[in-house]
Amino acid sequence: MRGLLQPFKQYYFFGEGSNMDIRIVLVLSPLLIAAGWAGFNIFRAALGQVQDLLNKNNAA
Repeated sequence: MRGLLQPFKQYYFFGEGSNMDIRIVLVLSPLLIAAGWAGFNIFRAALGQVQDLLNKNNAA
């Protein structure tokens, strides 16, 4: 595993002497992507409902 992460050593968070590890990003990124996608879809649906409500109020 060390050999696989070696090219990413320059992308560690706080420089050379940092204890922060890129594995945290590798583990959390799918969760953050899924949460962002879910939020995007929920926002789209909510916006559609608000637009429908406004259209119905304007038609009446």
